[in-house]
Amino acid sequence: MPDRPFLAADDALRRALGDISGLDAIDMGAGSGRMTRALCGMGARALGVEPNPAAVAAARAAGGDFLEAAAESTGLPDDCADLVVFSLSLHHARDIPTALTEACRLLRPGGRVVVNEPVAPDPIWPVARFIDDESAVYAEVVAAVAALAASGRVLREAALDFSSKYHVATPDEMLADMTAVDPRRRLDPADRPAFEAAFAEALETDERGPYLPYWERIEVLRYAA
Repeated sequence: MPDRPFLAADDALRRALGDISGLDAIDMGAGSGRMTRALCGMGARALGVEPNPAAVAAARAAGGDFLEAAAESTGLPDDCADLVVFSLSLHHARDIPTALTEACRLLRPGGRVVVNEPVAPDPIWPVARFIDDESAVYAEVVAAVAALAASGRVLREAALDFSSKYHVATPDEMLADMTAVDPRRRLDPADRPAFEAAFAEALETDERGPYLPYWERIEVLRYAA
């Protein structure tokens, strides 16, 4: 297994970006706003962009500035940000290359696009694939990032590979969690024995209890204008 440190998402972002105090940041696909608030906690002025109205309402209730808009077309002005962060969200975009193009439009010269995405296959993939195999769309993100770098519009900085822990105790808990995120997900009853066996094989334990390890990568792309 590759040497990947276990890092919380916030710690990984700090390691990848350094001091972001005073920077204008946009959290694309903000969801509940957790990362938007984390960016504020790191000293940035952060705006969360999220297309789901219910998620925007919940995020605003928890605190912070949020805009209801799609990543592909935010309506924000040119050159308004120093950072555009996709935290486990770019693979959900309807059009991944267009979302990246929009991110570049929003950046001031020298600003950075930050793409944090799962890596597949990884230790959790043999389990999660029975409910939703997202490896193909993760590969689309990898290809889109590579194409953007090849275009010369951004300079690709060193990537950060790390591991995270999904604390979950049982196969049924994982199934309920994943289907709550996306009701279209399902487990074929015929696959349940294989799913449960894969879960048992991948499961590890730390001081908090059982968890499934999974891999992530942060790509930092500096806008060259």
